[in-house]
Amino acid sequence: MRSNRLGLAAVAIGCGLTACGGGGGASGNGSAAAGAAQARQTTALLTEAFGPNPKAVSGVVSGTINIAVRGIPRFAKPIALTTSGPFTDAGATSLPDSDQQVSIDGYGAGMTTSADKVFFDIGTAAYAVPRAQVGLMTQAASTAHNGLMRAVGAFDIRPDLWVKAPRLVGTTTLAGVDVDHISAGIDTARVFLDASRFTHFLTSLQVTQLAGLPQEIGPAAQAALVRSVTSAGGDLYIGASDHVLREARMHIALTMSPSDRKLLGGIAGLSVDAELDVSQVDQPQTITVLSQRLPYHDAYLLLRGAAYKNRTPAERGE
Repeated sequence: MRSNRLGLAAVAIGCGLTACGGGGGASGNGSAAAGAAQARQTTALLTEAFGPNPKAVSGVVSGTINIAVRGIPRFAKPIALTTSGPFTDAGATSLPDSDQQVSIDGYGAGMTTSADKVFFDIGTAAYAVPRAQVGLMTQAASTAHNGLMRAVGAFDIRPDLWVKAPRLVGTTTLAGVDVDHISAGIDTARVFLDASRFTHFLTSLQVTQLAGLPQEIGPAAQAALVRSVTSAGGDLYIGASDHVLREARMHIALTMSPSDRKLLGGIAGLSVDAELDVSQVDQPQTITVLSQRLPYHDAYLLLRGAAYKNRTPAERGE
C-alpha cells in the first residue's frame, strides 16, 4: 500500500535565529548574567552562520537522510536520500553554481547548476531541467543569506528556520577545524512544510512517480505529522574562526494515533535521521556542465526504463 501524503523530509539540521534559550533555572544575578551572555553569544554565532558571510561562498556539501516507516509493507526498507558535491556562489545570482550527485531510494543522477540553469547528468549527457522547475529552485534559494545557505536552500533545506531554543554546548574539533557546538529543538511544522515543498519539486520532475515514492504532503497530512512527533532535536557545529556551518544533524521520531494513521495511509510510525557536512570551505571549486545537452524529457524516458527494470514482477503486473 502506498501513501500519497507522506513526503520526503528535506536533508539538514540547524538552528533558527529566534527563540534563543538562555541558562534556564539559573539563580542569582551572576548566573543570570552568565546565561544572558551565553544567549547573546549563541545568537551572534547563528546570525553569522546563516546571515551574510563572505567565507561561506564555496565548499563541498554532502548530506544523507534516512526515513524509516512503520506500518506499510511497501516501505519495509528505509527511504534513503543522499547528495554530495561542490558549490560556488558568485553573489551575482540567487542560484549558486553546484555539481551534486543525488540518489533517491537507489535512483541516482547528477544535478549541475550553472548560470541559473539546471541539468540532470546521466552518463555523458546533461538534460536541461524545465524553466518552471528552475524557477522553484531559484525562489527557494533567493530567501537565504549566504552562498552555502543558498546552495542547500535551493532544495528547500532551511536550517536557519527549523530550530527553536538553541543552546551553546561548547567547543570541539571536526576534521581539524575548531567548531562551536550548538544543540537545539526542532520546529517540526517548518520541517514538514519544507518537506512538502521539496516533494512537490520532485513530483514536478516526475522523480517520485518513477521511484514509487509518495507524491505530496498536503496541509492535513502536515498537521498530522506535526502532532505525531514524540521527539525532535538537532546539533550543529559552526567554525570557531569563520563562523561557517561545518556539520548539522537532526533526528525526528513520530508515532501516529489511529485516526492520524488512517489519514496518513496506514503509517504507524516514522523516524527521520539526517546529517549535513560541509568541507573545503572558501576554497576554489570547479563546476562544469557536460557538453552534450538534451531535453529533460529524454532523461525521463531513461529513468522510466530503469525504474521499470528494477520493479518486481508483481509491481510490473506480471
